[in-house]
Amino acid sequence: YINNKNIIIEITKASSYKSGYFKVGQCFIQKYSWPKAIQYLICKKEFLSKDSKRALRKLNVKIIKTNFNKEWGKEIIQEIKNDFC
Repeated sequence: YINNKNIIIEITKASSYKSGYFKVGQCFIQKYSWPKAIQYLICKKEFLSKDSKRALRKLNVKIIKTNFNKEWGKEIIQEIKNDFC
Protein backbone atom coordinates (compact mmCIF):
# COMPACT_ATOMS: atom_id res chain seq x y z
CA TYR A 1 0.00 0.00 0.00
CA ILE A 2 1.12 3.55 -0.78
CA ASN A 3 -1.05 6.46 0.36
CA ASN A 4 -3.89 4.01 1.13
CA LYS A 5 -3.85 2.64 -2.43
CA ASN A 6 -3.44 -1.04 -3.23
CA ILE A 7 -0.43 -1.45 -5.51
CA ILE A 8 0.23 -4.66 -7.44
CA ILE A 9 3.78 -5.05 -8.72
CA GLU A 10 4.33 -7.89 -11.15
CA ILE A 11 8.00 -8.63 -11.93
CA THR A 12 9.23 -10.94 -14.66
CA LYS A 13 12.68 -11.63 -16.02
CA ALA A 14 11.28 -13.79 -18.82
CA SER A 15 12.58 -12.99 -22.26
CA SER A 16 10.17 -14.81 -24.58
CA TYR A 17 7.48 -12.59 -26.04
CA LYS A 18 5.12 -15.59 -25.70
CA SER A 19 5.47 -15.26 -21.93
CA GLY A 20 4.09 -11.76 -22.36
CA TYR A 21 0.70 -13.23 -23.23
CA PHE A 22 0.75 -15.15 -19.95
CA LYS A 23 1.47 -11.89 -18.10
CA VAL A 24 -1.44 -10.17 -19.87
CA GLY A 25 -3.73 -12.95 -18.60
CA GLN A 26 -2.29 -12.69 -15.12
CA CYS A 27 -2.80 -8.91 -15.08
CA PHE A 28 -6.39 -9.40 -16.28
CA ILE A 29 -7.12 -11.77 -13.39
CA GLN A 30 -5.55 -9.32 -10.93
CA LYS A 31 -7.61 -6.44 -12.37
CA TYR A 32 -10.76 -8.53 -12.05
CA SER A 33 -9.91 -9.53 -8.46
CA TRP A 34 -8.78 -6.05 -7.33
CA PRO A 35 -10.42 -3.56 -9.73
CA LYS A 36 -9.30 -0.47 -7.80
CA ALA A 37 -5.68 -1.56 -7.50
CA ILE A 38 -2.90 0.19 -9.40
CA GLN A 39 -0.89 -2.33 -11.39
CA TYR A 40 2.72 -2.27 -12.53
CA LEU A 41 4.52 -4.75 -14.74
CA ILE A 42 8.30 -4.71 -14.44
CA CYS A 43 9.99 -6.44 -17.38
CA LYS A 44 12.91 -6.46 -19.79
CA LYS A 45 12.83 -3.84 -22.53
CA GLU A 46 12.32 -6.34 -25.35
CA PHE A 47 9.86 -8.59 -23.48
CA LEU A 48 6.45 -7.44 -24.71
CA SER A 49 5.04 -7.73 -28.21
CA LYS A 50 3.05 -4.89 -29.74
CA ASP A 51 -0.21 -6.75 -29.01
CA SER A 52 0.74 -7.44 -25.39
CA LYS A 53 1.55 -3.75 -24.83
CA ARG A 54 -1.79 -2.75 -26.30
CA ALA A 55 -3.69 -5.22 -24.08
CA LEU A 56 -1.87 -4.02 -20.96
CA ARG A 57 -2.66 -0.39 -21.81
CA LYS A 58 -6.35 -1.32 -22.07
CA LEU A 59 -6.09 -2.91 -18.62
CA ASN A 60 -4.42 0.29 -17.39
CA VAL A 61 -1.27 -1.57 -16.32
CA LYS A 62 1.78 0.66 -16.04
CA ILE A 63 4.78 -0.90 -17.76
CA ILE A 64 8.26 -0.21 -16.40
CA LYS A 65 11.10 -1.55 -18.51
CA THR A 66 14.50 -2.37 -17.04
CA ASN A 67 17.66 -4.27 -17.86
CA PHE A 68 17.75 -5.71 -14.31
CA ASN A 69 21.12 -4.15 -13.61
CA LYS A 70 22.63 -4.14 -10.10
CA GLU A 71 20.42 -1.31 -8.76
CA TRP A 72 17.23 -2.13 -10.66
CA GLY A 73 15.11 -2.70 -7.55
CA LYS A 74 15.91 0.68 -6.03
CA GLU A 75 15.32 2.42 -9.37
CA ILE A 76 11.94 0.76 -9.85
CA ILE A 77 10.72 1.51 -6.32
CA GLN A 78 11.75 5.14 -6.73
CA GLU A 79 9.90 5.38 -10.04
CA ILE A 80 6.75 3.92 -8.47
CA LYS A 81 7.03 6.24 -5.45
CA ASN A 82 7.36 9.22 -7.82
CA ASP A 83 3.93 8.37 -9.23
CA PHE A 84 2.42 9.03 -5.79
CA CYS A 85 4.34 12.11 -4.64
